[in-house]
Amino acid sequence: MRREDLFPWLDDASPVFLCQNLKAPESPTVYRVPIEHRAFAQDLDEASAARLAELPPLATFQQLKDMVGDNTLIGLFAPALIPADDANLDLVKQQAAQGAILLLPPSEWEEARKQLAAWQFDGVELAFQGLGYRFDDILVFATLNFSPDCWFAVLRGPMAGNVYWWSHDDDSGLDRPWALDLREWGQRIREEVPDVFGDIIRYPAEASPDGPPPDAELSPDAYVTPG
Repeated sequence: MRREDLFPWLDDASPVFLCQNLKAPESPTVYRVPIEHRAFAQDLDEASAARLAELPPLATFQQLKDMVGDNTLIGLFAPALIPADDANLDLVKQQAAQGAILLLPPSEWEEARKQLAAWQFDGVELAFQGLGYRFDDILVFATLNFSPDCWFAVLRGPMAGNVYWWSHDDDSGLDRPWALDLREWGQRIREEVPDVFGDIIRYPAEASPDGPPPDAELSPDAYVTPG
């Protein structure tokens, strides 16, 4: 299945975020940030292929294979005016150029899971106590850029296939699904941008054609498709 079949909004015409400059919160000026979705291809190594082969035969994981099964990192809502491969950008802008939400390839799943574990300061057993699934039962497949916040799918047990959201700000819903499969996850992402960014995603001045101040931090207020 094509990625656009799962997430039809990947084909939105000329998508733009309308943003305010957080460095000038009293200003009424709105800045456009054209966006696109980027794919970063990587070789599918033996370990990554094994992770894919071990996924249960559920819709969520077949959809995940369709999105990133070739070991491609998908960067959603990337700033179209900032090149993804410009080595002259500082590290923060290089990271921003990847996208606002990152759909992780199989080669990054284990590291993402370790990062989530590191944020459970009282231990993963306590954090996942009484949920109907354990930390060992999850696959972290997407992250919010510039944040430890992430989405994961449950691999086994009565909650298998469900998608959950974890946030370091304690607004996680680990006891209720955020989505029932990856298709629904993508639909909800589209419906809830930019609110789903939680005020974390901010674009630099170079992301806008409207000439914001050089130190601008452009925070999305609305998603529009003028094309």
